[in-house]
Order: sequence, then C-alpha cells, then structure tokens
Amino acid sequence: MKLLFIEWEDSCQGRGWEPTENFCHTRSMRCFSVGWKVAESKDSITLAPHVSEKNHPTAFFQCCGVMTIPKRAIVRKTAITSAPEKLMTD
Repeated sequence: MKLLFIEWEDSCQGRGWEPTENFCHTRSMRCFSVGWKVAESKDSITLAPHVSEKNHPTAFFQCCGVMTIPKRAIVRKTAITSAPEKLMTD
C-alpha cells in the first residue's frame, strides 16, 4: 500500500444564521490528510489513517477512519516513503 499526504480544497460553512454582509470575506478551506491508499477510482482517492497488520492469524486485514477525497479537489499529493517496509508492499 502507498502512504500519502494529500492537500485538498474543501467547502466550509458559517456558524448558522448570519448577516449576508459577513460573507464577502469567506473562502473555501485548505485541508491536509495522511493515510494509506486503500482505493482509487478515476474520480477519487480513498485513504485510511489506521490499518491493521495484514497477516494476523485470526483477524482479517482491516482499516478505520476512511476518507474519500474527490480528485478534482486535490491540490497536491505526495508519497511518504519512510514507513515500515512490510506496510509499503501490496
């Protein structure tokens, strides 16, 4: 599996009912995610920040905290190469 750092653009919202003049300074939000790439399609990349060991004798390989990020929102994607080798291989 590949370990990735992804910088991406997301929408954001206000705090509820607010005067419309407050919105002249709003903008989208820059987000940062790190995780193991568990899936990829032509439109998105799915990361999991937590994964189990692959060869556990009584449990299946599993992950938690999964986030799917649309590729059109990705600003920068960087592979992280200093992770344990046994997790870096498919």
